[in-house]
Amino acid sequence: MSGSEDNEIDRALIICQSVESSLVACLRTVQRLNEKYNAPDRYKIDMKPFDTDLSFAATDNASLFSESTSISLSSISNLTVDTSSLATSTSASIDEICPKVVGRTTRELDDSYVYLKWKCIKVRRDMEAALAHAQRLAARSSRQKRLKHTMLHNAWCTFKITCVH
Repeated sequence: MSGSEDNEIDRALIICQSVESSLVACLRTVQRLNEKYNAPDRYKIDMKPFDTDLSFAATDNASLFSESTSISLSSISNLTVDTSSLATSTSASIDEICPKVVGRTTRELDDSYVYLKWKCIKVRRDMEAALAHAQRLAARSSRQKRLKHTMLHNAWCTFKITCVH
């Protein structure tokens, strides 16, 4: 091989290594975003304020279903609720009962999308450059003149072989 082919192959290897490092960096970014935004218990809502209501409802439902499997509309219409005491007791504690779930903002989503799109474009361009470089190498090797020389078959005879490479 000639020196220029070695240089071209070395340059192609450098391009492939940069593509590989870009892909690894992109995968790390995706994994980091996945761990950050899809972590277990990220969107967990604390159910302690509802425990008393759930236990009360469970005993009521058990007694209703043990007596009969159908619920009559007359028994539901007879229920009365004092809404004045309910409104004053729960209006201040709505934020305590239902804490806001923190999600990604539109800006964060847009930034991560733009970053990933930029990385994909960069990787695509690097891959196209590596492919074009490989095609140039293949074209150059097919145009190269083949070397011919004669050599002896072995040291004890005069039989000559024509070597082409």
